[in-house]
Amino acid sequence: MSDEDHDATDLQEALERSRRAERIGWSAIALVGLLGALVVLAVLAGIVLFALAAVSVN
Repeated sequence: MSDEDHDATDLQEALERSRRAERIGWSAIALVGLLGALVVLAVLAGIVLFALAAVSVN
């Protein structure tokens, strides 16, 4: 294997690692976004339940 072939193989491996890291990164961003959305929904549900409890007491 010549140096040029070795360099090309190294470049392809580096590109594949980069693509894999990018996919993992986007997956992590999506997961954090979903968790954030769940937190927002939980807070809204808590506000609604608190309001309902306050109305039912009166």
